[in-house]
Amino acid sequence: MAQFCEPRHLDSDAVEIEVEGDLMHNPGRIGAITVKVALPVELDEDRLKALLRTVSHCTIHNTLTAAPDIRVHVETPVAAISS
Repeated sequence: MAQFCEPRHLDSDAVEIEVEGDLMHNPGRIGAITVKVALPVELDEDRLKALLRTVSHCTIHNTLTAAPDIRVHVETPVAAISS
C-alpha cells in the first residue's frame, strides 16, 4: 500500500486493511484469504486498477500465491533435526 500511496501523495497512515481467512480441515490450513482495503479517498477507475496491480505484486501476495519451500529445524540440548 505504501508503494501505491507515496508517489500519489496519499496518506497511507489512514489506510485500513483487514485480513480474514477461512479455515479448512484435513489437512488443517487456511483455504482462502480475503483482504479488505479501506482508503480515505475515492479513486477513479484507472487508479483503482493501478492499486489492484500494486497489491497483487507485493511480496506477501507473491509468497502466498507461489508457496515457498518451508524448512523446519528443531534444536534440543541433545540433537538437531532438520526436515
